[in-house]
Parts: sequence; structure tokens; C-alpha cells
Amino acid sequence: MINYKEIYSKRYPRFYRSLNPLIGIRGKKLNLYNLKYIIEEIYSIRFIKDTCSLKSQLSRDKEIDMKDPFPIFVLDFLIKKYVKKSLIDKNAIDLLISLDFYKENNKDIEIFSKFMNEVYDLDDLIFYLFVRSCIEKEMKIMFIEKAKEEIKLQFNENREDDNDLYLNKKICLKSKFIINIYLD
Repeated sequence: MINYKEIYSKRYPRFYRSLNPLIGIRGKKLNLYNLKYIIEEIYSIRFIKDTCSLKSQLSRDKEIDMKDPFPIFVLDFLIKKYVKKSLIDKNAIDLLISLDFYKENNKDIEIFSKFMNEVYDLDDLIFYLFVRSCIEKEMKIMFIEKAKEEIKLQFNENREDDNDLYLNKKICLKSKFIINIYLD
């Protein structure tokens, strides 16, 4: 049996310490598309939470306080989604196993992994989520819907393998979101 504590307490220390999983939990690697969907769910909820928190603090002229570490937020997400301790532990271990498996070959998962092990800090996360939101608005797409669509298409033999998004300079320069950043 794999000793998850030894592996993940070093790679994702805050997350694993807070998880404190039950003994005997056996994890398994998630399907790439299911993992991407879970990541999109987490990003979407985190962005909404941070945006609402920021708006409420600005409206009350309070100092902006964004101190909710990302690994703790991910654990809270799993707790709210799965409720039962055994399901939370199993899905958390599955998430960690999958992150380690796919991060070498998938940039999106590598970035998420760096947020989980806190190589990237909260300022990086806020900026990353803001840029993702700008891309969604500018390209009129929703990353979570794109991930859901990839799950449906994964077994379709006629699907296109190139699902990457591209922004060229012209689109970026025309974007009112980018222009507003420079004007502020």
C-alpha cells in the first residue's frame, strides 16, 4: 500500500496537514477530463468568493483582507461537496494522485499544483483568476463549460484534439479590460 502521508505531506504540506485523512484510504488517478472539471469548479468558486469579499470590503471602506490559503479553500470545497469524512478523504487523495500524475504533461494542472503546494502565493492566484475572467469575457466562453464539454467529447472518435485557446495581440489590444487596467 502506498504511504500517502510520506509523499503528500511533503509535496502539499498545508493541504495534507489540514486533511488528516483516515487510515486505509486508497486513492486512484482520476480521468484527465474529470480532473480538469474539478479544477475549473474550484477556480470558479474561488473567483466568485474573492470577488464578493473584495466588493463587500470596498463598500465598507475596510482594508482588503484575502488571507484564505488556497489549499485550505480546496479542502473546504471538498468538505462542502462530499460531506462524509471518508468521501472527502478519498476524493482529496484522488486529487493529489491525479495532480502528480498529470502535472508533467499538462500546463493547467501544473499551475493548479503550484497553487496547491503554495509555490504561487495568493497574489498570484488573484491575478491568475482575474486574467482567466478577462479571457472568458473577451472570448465569450466559460472555462467550466469547456471542461464539461471535454468530458462529453472524450469518447467521441471524431473530436478534435486541439482544444487550446489562443489570444493574439490584436484581440488583447482591443480588450477594454486590458485598457482599463492600464488606465487605473
